[in-house]
Amino acid sequence: KNRHNTPGQLEFKKFCRYCRKHTTHHEIKK
Repeated sequence: KNRHNTPGQLEFKKFCRYCRKHTTHHEIKK
């Protein structure tokens, strides 16, 4: 889809303490 980095929207892998596993998080600033 779009390959350039969009400010405020980051896609990275981090530890989800709710799922208790590493998942790909999509952080969107609201």
